[in-house]
Amino acid sequence: MGLIGAWMGSLYFGMHLVLMSPLAFLARPSRWLQAISQHRGTISAAPNFAYEICASRIDVRELAGLDLSSWRWAFNGAEAVSADTLDRFAKRLAPFGFDARAVAPVYGLAECGLDLAFPPPRRGTRVDHVDREALMFTGEAVPVAAGDRRAAGMVACGAALPGYAIRIVDGSGHVLPERQQGRVQFRGPSATAGYYRNPQATAELLDGEWRNTGDLGYLADGELFVTGRDKDLIIRAGHNLHPLELEAAVGEVPGIRKGCVVVFGVADPRGATERVVVVAETRETEPQRQQQLRGRIQALAAELIDGPADEVLLVPPGSVLKTSSGKLRRAGT
Repeated sequence: MGLIGAWMGSLYFGMHLVLMSPLAFLARPSRWLQAISQHRGTISAAPNFAYEICASRIDVRELAGLDLSSWRWAFNGAEAVSADTLDRFAKRLAPFGFDARAVAPVYGLAECGLDLAFPPPRRGTRVDHVDREALMFTGEAVPVAAGDRRAAGMVACGAALPGYAIRIVDGSGHVLPERQQGRVQFRGPSATAGYYRNPQATAELLDGEWRNTGDLGYLADGELFVTGRDKDLIIRAGHNLHPLELEAAVGEVPGIRKGCVVVFGVADPRGATERVVVVAETRETEPQRQQQLRGRIQALAAELIDGPADEVLLVPPGSVLKTSSGKLRRAGT
């Protein structure tokens, strides 16, 4: 997203590009917003966690004097997009000239040479509220009212760019209809021919003229809704469980470090199913307080994945593994 979308995109179109080290952002997140304000930036992209930091952790005094009215495209990609994060981000920065219509959840991958799906310009965030239980049990994205207790909010990443195509298939490669969850595949002029000196990975990638993305999702009105990673899907007692919603909910529990929660499945040696494990970072060391945290996490698990987690591990800060760009490493953890 940085190399091709920012560096090469700016070179190709002859646009002015302002660069900042990711470490500069992590040390003081307000620098990103200040740079957009100072240089009158029109396009800037970041993963969801950067928007979350701006929405919740920057001191209001650091926002004084900002003018974000020039920001026309606020791309959110590279990791799961949270509708709640984008809503809070837009509302917090509205007094400083930010237009919520600039928010643009996007989808791409290196195997496509980056961009694959974009929303319409200046639309803002589109959220599809679907029945969580139906998605879990049948894979069908059944629309429900936003206030329904069963509602799970899925963010639209837009439609395939001109010349590209996206389809959803089941485990046997059969194409699925709209609103049916499955494996996301694509084809297009910038699709990779394979992985360098890795024939096994290339064989898993290719499906004729189509490429497997490794993601799960569904199409609705021609737009892509990503529901998770294929390898991160947990199958317990025949139910397909996605970790993202539970991870986000546990991260909101007071005492748990937000963005430092992973949920994954491990093989159960006693049966043909998987055990659900929650690993959450906390600075709490008092046993009674830790027990309260476990109880709160189990209550959330019962609500969101139709049953308690098999194991809840509270670990010290720095225990949850992440990539260099800040993505959670579920399998590694």
